[in-house]
Amino acid sequence: MAPMSLKRAAVLGFSGTTFLMLCVFVPGATRPKLPPQGVVPNEQTAIRIAEAIFEPVFGIEYSAKWQPYHAQLDKSDVWTVYGTLPRGMMGGTPMLRIRKQDGRVLEVWHSQ
Repeated sequence: MAPMSLKRAAVLGFSGTTFLMLCVFVPGATRPKLPPQGVVPNEQTAIRIAEAIFEPVFGIEYSAKWQPYHAQLDKSDVWTVYGTLPRGMMGGTPMLRIRKQDGRVLEVWHSQ
């Protein structure tokens, strides 16, 4: 087999890259529309997403310490998820803000 010229290799590499891009960005392809109620439609879904994020950020044991978690939806359709402080304890809990419409996590922090 004859060695491939550098120019031919570059053309093949470019062609391969172009083909790959066309496979990923197919003209006319459509993304499914988001559900009208949003991808985070209720408190339970917001809490499940938050718990999945809290564990790698704060640790499994530490995140479990603040259960049960609760969520409130504000006027701008953003869920705020927060933990429960044990009776008589002062301090804060893990918190998260997530957009109802597309599920984008806006903030993750620990309140004081």
